[in-house]
Amino acid sequence: MVNVMRYWRGLRSKQALGGCDKMTLFVKEMDFLGINRTSKVHLGLLSFNITAKFVSGINFIVGGLHECGMGLNYAICEGRNTSCKEIRLNDKIITAKKLRQMSYYIAGEDTFSLLGHKTVMEHLKKAEKKHNIDIKEIIAKFELGGDGNPSRLHLKVSALSHSRFLYSSAIGFANGKKILCFPWLSYSELQSQTYRFSLLSKIAIEQDIILIIPVENTDLFKGEFTYNEINAINSHVLKIYDNFIRTLKQCKSHILQLNDDSIEAHSFAKFYTEAKNFLHEELLNLLKKNKLIDDVTFNKCLCLTLKFADLENNLPHSGIEYNNRGELLRLCDEILIAMKN
Repeated sequence: MVNVMRYWRGLRSKQALGGCDKMTLFVKEMDFLGINRTSKVHLGLLSFNITAKFVSGINFIVGGLHECGMGLNYAICEGRNTSCKEIRLNDKIITAKKLRQMSYYIAGEDTFSLLGHKTVMEHLKKAEKKHNIDIKEIIAKFELGGDGNPSRLHLKVSALSHSRFLYSSAIGFANGKKILCFPWLSYSELQSQTYRFSLLSKIAIEQDIILIIPVENTDLFKGEFTYNEINAINSHVLKIYDNFIRTLKQCKSHILQLNDDSIEAHSFAKFYTEAKNFLHEELLNLLKKNKLIDDVTFNKCLCLTLKFADLENNLPHSGIEYNNRGELLRLCDEILIAMKN
């Protein structure tokens, strides 16, 4: 049963990575406990709990501002007020401290202060001294200044407008970071990023780097370049899912072994009201849309709902007969078994 406030279910590949998904990051129940008011980064988020898996290349987390992964990115890079049950890099357990050392937060409007007052070139030269890198190679790889405006290398990241994500990524790469975490980007902010993200996707796959980018949607990028998409599921949907599972478990066929009064009390006293609420076609469609149930489960639940409605409409007001109850309860069993497979 899913019982977290925020959950990214699975990893859905938009285009095959062609065997290049060498690096994987898995975080289990990373719990962000709230805002550190002394931090330079203010996310405006309350607590959440996340389970997620990422691979080399661009990983888009799709959802609204408060459903999405900027809180996860802050937790990865900063680690304050954060706990995590398990962190695995390439299937090996690592510490949160190690994760922070590998991560870099890409400059957003509310995080420019993290980069201080240095220009892009000053950041690259500092990395050159520290990590013995070739600045010219990085400038060429990220096509910095390749838009006909090489003077941008001598600007602060905060002055770069839409190109700041590319330049900031180059700074993170120059400093040897393997996990680059972006701020949440709205649809309007994404409109000018197709080519830059296409370039970043290519670099990330080649260099075995994970980019985590929370976005409003990915409509602009369909078919443009390789990326992985993870859908954010908000707490409202998860609450419905919890109630959906609870309803099914209350109506399993083991109840038939009880006496008649117990059957009435433990099963259909609840089932009459909850089946209508949590096995309704509209809610089943919502669970299916959010990948919480598959087609098999959806169809079985819809069958259960229709059978229940048919029996309820055609039997006396006193309720559903014993034999018909058994049919419904055994169908609940089948649904729960199908969901485990």
